[in-house]
Amino acid sequence: MKALEKNDSLRVLNARGNDLTPRCAGDVAEMLMENVALRRLNVGYNKIYDEGAWELMEALSENSTLRGLDVQRNEISDEGGRHVESLLRANATLTEVDMRSNQLSPELVTRFEKTHGERVNARWQQEPPKKEKNIQAYSPGPMEAVGGRVAAKRAERAAKKEARRAAANAANAANGATADAATTAR
Repeated sequence: MKALEKNDSLRVLNARGNDLTPRCAGDVAEMLMENVALRRLNVGYNKIYDEGAWELMEALSENSTLRGLDVQRNEISDEGGRHVESLLRANATLTEVDMRSNQLSPELVTRFEKTHGERVNARWQQEPPKKEKNIQAYSPGPMEAVGGRVAAKRAERAAKKEARRAAANAANAANGATADAATTAR
């Protein structure tokens, strides 16, 4: 996914049915924070669960170019659905979200319909998929444990920005000292 951060031509990414985990969703989320070309993302039919949905929604709160997101059949519950709700309030450019066949309650589906209309497709099935979540398959790394991959990416960006600012200040100070020395020497 790192290579896609600087992508300027790919408009549609289809990662449907690739056994993506919450950790993989974190990789996708990091890419979404940098990528400005992608318009549609399909991560449906995977295993990203609520944890992966949170990572994606956090990243998309900063992405203003993605228009369509497919997260159907990822065993996302109402907890992950609430992350999607928050995203839709914060990101007006995302015009289509497909959440079909997840584990959303009928109440949340109704709320999506009333609040977001055609923008969200969250039809609830009478028998949602059986959750076979393998907790041992996903264990967060050190940064994920304190706030997720998106938080780590934000911290990395802030550190780079601060380093550039410090370098610029040092260069300005050095230039000022050189000019003062030249004036004193005359």
